[in-house]
Amino acid sequence: LRDKERPDPSQYQFTNLHGEVVAKLDGHVNGQQFIIDKCKECCILVLDHTACVNIDDCEKCLIVLGPCKGSVFVRDCANCTIFTISQQFRSRDCSDIDVFIFCSTRPIIESCRLMRFRPLALFYDKLEGLIQSIADQMLKASISPFTNNWSAIHDFTPEKPKNFQICPMCYDTIKNMELVNNIEEVKFNEENSLFPPYFPMGQLQHKAKLLLFEQLPSQSIDDFYRRIIVVQKELISNKARIVATRDVTIRKGDMYAVFESKNAAKYSGRIVSMEVACDEELVKKYTEYEKDGIQVVDDKDFDRYRTSLHRLADIQMNV
Repeated sequence: LRDKERPDPSQYQFTNLHGEVVAKLDGHVNGQQFIIDKCKECCILVLDHTACVNIDDCEKCLIVLGPCKGSVFVRDCANCTIFTISQQFRSRDCSDIDVFIFCSTRPIIESCRLMRFRPLALFYDKLEGLIQSIADQMLKASISPFTNNWSAIHDFTPEKPKNFQICPMCYDTIKNMELVNNIEEVKFNEENSLFPPYFPMGQLQHKAKLLLFEQLPSQSIDDFYRRIIVVQKELISNKARIVATRDVTIRKGDMYAVFESKNAAKYSGRIVSMEVACDEELVKKYTEYEKDGIQVVDDKDFDRYRTSLHRLADIQMNV
């Protein structure tokens, strides 16, 4: 048997570019490491899943990255706008950066200033034929669509005032957006995005409910996630507001310790929790339709379950 050919590193990088629009589409990277280095005033699209991404010495660029299984590491960059989905995000020695981010773990900054973090809304499709959806690419990159710590920034070099801001999703005044104005297949709006807008408790008209989605024995993880994505989109289309989602794995023997309730024994395995504010009849409709694999937590248990699930998600994130 012939040895598998090693990837050519030159095919997985954009370097020393000025004023260009460049792209890697679905299947062009296919889970390899990618490098972006010494680019200026460029629009750079990497619309495929990657192993890790290093971005160095870039200025006045707009960069869109598909799901990254490892870390997106940004160093020595200035005045850039970055859209990213990753397990980890790290930045060092950067200035004046807008980051639209979905991140499974806490984003990290070090020796940075004027960093602005915003929730991600992103959609791309049908570039040179049928492209895999972002959801499919996230599964290939082993990223759960339901664990997003985009706003939990950790600054290794904190100062006053802070080196970063947590900002709303609004894209209207973002620098460098003109670089993608003519690329119709890439969209940055909530209507098309896989990722829901998240609303704090103080902005809710309806009381929040806690839904628990349990992976059924017959379900693959892909089918489990897709089922929840469908329900989530249906809820949002009916004016529901998503407060938070968490994805955890719970062993049956740990149930009492996690939820402090003997009644929780039926919840075990892979569980996605969704805090959603909407009309009670809407929640009832979906729980009755789904029947198996979805439960609504009683109002009296809401705070305890919510706190326990968030704590468990944080523990599993740091393991």
